Amino acid sequence: MDKLKAAELIKEIITNDEFKIDEPMKNHTTFKVGGNADLFVAPKNKQHIIDIIKICNQNEIPLITIGNGSNIIVRDKGIRGIVMKIFNNYSKIIVENEIIRSESGALLSKVTNIALANSLSGLEFAGGIPGTIGGAVTMNAGAYSGQMKDVVIKTEVVDKNGVVRVLQGDEHDFCYRKSAIQKNEYVVLECILRLCHKDYNEIKEKMDEMRKGAGCE
Repeated sequence: MDKLKAAELIKEIITNDEFKIDEPMKNHTTFKVGGNADLFVAPKNKQHIIDIIKICNQNEIPLITIGNGSNIIVRDKGIRGIVMKIFNNYSKIIVENEIIRSESGALLSKVTNIALANSLSGLEFAGGIPGTIGGAVTMNAGAYSGQMKDVVIKTEVVDKNGVVRVLQGDEHDFCYRKSAIQKNEYVVLECILRLCHKDYNEIKEKMDEMRKGAGCE
């Protein structure tokens, strides 16, 4: 890979504050270890993500997509190619009655707390799970007999060619810690969850019990 050529291509679509060369990955993982990524990008919107994927595909540039770096360890030699971090820059959450729409970079714990604040039940199991909601949907994260499969009704993804697709219901092909998203190497853009209204105190009590059981308190 020609690092400088790749850098010029990326600079055409994003600003300098979203793009870095030879970025230490220890700055982007919870374990605080790891060498440098050749190129590092932090997209701010859906089109950025799509364009970056297209550039990598068309120019045969290796691409690794991460969330908040909670479940990865980077080797000291670093990462060749581009690391795309979908996190705070792309993390809007919208509540519409019993529906939550979330951009993939939002922390799952934040989505869970917003559900609680709106007296929405269904995500109590997820309060202590680290990482972004995009990662959680991709691997069908779960705990305490709950899993993302139970609440996800629709997911907008982009494939390796930069084509946006929408998965609904059984098209997710959820199974234990796997999904069609993982199998097809899709990148999650947005997911839609269907929850249900319940008493706030009842939801909070359940969440607190689960967090205590997981040693989060």
